[in-house]
Amino acid sequence: MNGEETSTDIRSAAERAHQFPMRIIYSLLRPAVGVARRFNVALDVLHNLVDMAYLDELKSAESMTIGELAGVMGKSKRTVGYLLQRYREDFFSRTEELELLRTVEAEILRGRTTIDEIARVLSEGQRERLPSALEALRQAGRIERKAGENAGTVYCASDKLSSWVTDEIDSRIDGLNHQMRGISAAVWSRFIRDDGETSAVRTYGFKAKPSTVAGMIAGLIRYLRQQCVDAEEEAFEAGTGSSFLLSFSIAPDDDGK
Repeated sequence: MNGEETSTDIRSAAERAHQFPMRIIYSLLRPAVGVARRFNVALDVLHNLVDMAYLDELKSAESMTIGELAGVMGKSKRTVGYLLQRYREDFFSRTEELELLRTVEAEILRGRTTIDEIARVLSEGQRERLPSALEALRQAGRIERKAGENAGTVYCASDKLSSWVTDEIDSRIDGLNHQMRGISAAVWSRFIRDDGETSAVRTYGFKAKPSTVAGMIAGLIRYLRQQCVDAEEEAFEAGTGSSFLLSFSIAPDDDGK
């Protein structure tokens, strides 16, 4: 191999390395674009949704000023301010409330039983809404309020790993957000960090009768739920453990007819 061929190989490897993150993101966007096509969503509307999703991610992950947000997003401060206003007014506000309820319940399941213990893991804005979130969970029957030591109040979960699935659209969207979070975490862990010990991504294509698939779904959900319960109980008893997300999906493959 001469020097020119070596240089070409190095450039090709560098180009592939540069393209890799873009190809991962592109693959993750394809399902969203596919759904947008079925709803006949215009491209400029889809672009606006991407802007809002990026802002949502930045707001959730870090505490940033408008100037910092504008720098990361490549937008003007005026545009980011407009997006923030829309973020507060549009359907995202309801999503934030449901996410807070889910987070608070999860922390109670992890053993944080007092309002002070739960507040320590929340953002400033979430801490302000914590009392109302606890009351909403209590009224929904998802947690119980009891008297603790020194006349304090403690909270405990009514039913570990209870389902959030309902026919109400906001809760269904929240469930979708939670599932997409699990898929994103699996992609990052498996394809970027190459962690084959505690992450996995599998897709199996097969043909079956609808009645057979219905039975598979019921059985798989029971099995996976029990595995999660057993693993969590083991972690509680040991007093240690990390958080994991398990995402389950099965559906007719309309493109594979």
